[in-house]
Formats: sequence, structure tokens, C-alpha cells
Amino acid sequence: AQINVVVSSIQVLTTNPVVESWGHFPNERHRLLQLLSGTPGLVLLSGDVHHAEILDVRAGLPPSNHDNGGQFLEITSSGLTHSCTGPFYGKLCNPILDLFPVHRYRNQNIQEDNRLVVEPPSYFTERNFGILDVDWTTETMTVNVFDVHGHLALTTGSLSVLQSTQLSAQELFMVAPCIDGHLRKYIKWVALPLFGMVALFLFKRTLNSPQQEETTKLKTS
Repeated sequence: AQINVVVSSIQVLTTNPVVESWGHFPNERHRLLQLLSGTPGLVLLSGDVHHAEILDVRAGLPPSNHDNGGQFLEITSSGLTHSCTGPFYGKLCNPILDLFPVHRYRNQNIQEDNRLVVEPPSYFTERNFGILDVDWTTETMTVNVFDVHGHLALTTGSLSVLQSTQLSAQELFMVAPCIDGHLRKYIKWVALPLFGMVALFLFKRTLNSPQQEETTKLKTS
């Protein structure tokens, strides 16, 4: 096929560990990317996360690799009825998304009202929907994300269906992982106190158990 649209219920390329994604299964994701690499006219569509964004398989590669080899994008559009700005976790939505930007598509230059808009927002947190538009005459495709009023929120811009999507074996291993690394140094400072609190809780629970109380009574009698 000249164009291949692969749909996943969860995100494939995200570096955000908070959301459910293929990144939580790194071996399976690597195998999937191996299968997809080289597929002509490839675009990934995903949802589930209650916000919209455009993800780039090459986004986490070193700058020297950005102009070489293949590329394909993932477009997430979610959701039609609710978004991550809802009352349950609305105030946390944007800060969490800002923590994990590595996977996002950076070459989003769009033409709007006869003016060039450079670097539009890399994600959109209100209710939204997406449209995939294919121009067979120019052999290009565009994926746009719109808000509930039909206003353009995100776009891939015009993508050539002839663009190579072939990644080398080295590049496949370098695709940004689910946790992009900049928070790893803080994990021990969170994990150690947490483990300590759990250990203390279990110790106190053991001391207050009926069996322990009975043993204490026997020793004192």
C-alpha cells in the first residue's frame, strides 16, 4: 500500500511513564518498531491519554542523526467527550506533560490566515478530534487536530508519502525510552523514604498483631 495507517489504543512513542503505553513493555515496543521500520507512507494513530500531541520516532535521537535516515510520526487525539483538564486531575495535567517532552515533534510550521506560525503548541489538553487528509495528486498527507469549535490546534504539516521510514538497528535502540532519564537521579530520594515508611508500617503491624500480643502475655506470666 502507498499509505499505511497503524492504529493503537495506547501511545507507542511517548516517554511519559505516567500514562499506559507500549513503552512499559520495551522489548515488545522494540519489536513493533522493527516491524514498522521501512513501511511506506507510515503514520501511527493513538488515543487513551485524554490529550492530543504529535510524536516523532526520531525526536530523542542525537542532533547529528536528525537529518539522516527515515522518519515517521504518531498522532494522538483524545478525547471527544472529556480531557485531562477535568476536575479529577486537571491541575496536574500540564505539569506532567511538561516534564516529559522528549518524544514530541518539533518541526511544526503551519500556515494560518496567510501568516507562518512557527513552533505551535506541542500538545493540546482540551477536547479534540483528528482528521487525516491525503492528497494523492501531490503524494502528501496531513494530520490535523481540531478543538471542539473546529479550530486548528495541532498539525503535522504536509508529509510526503515517499518519505523514508527506515531506521537503522542502532537508531531503533536509540529511540527515546518510556522514562527519558532526566528524573532517574531523583528516584532514589523518593523510593528510599517510601520503602522506609512501608517497612515501619509492617513492623508496627507485626507488633500489634494478636499473635504478638499473646506471645508477650506468655513471657510476662
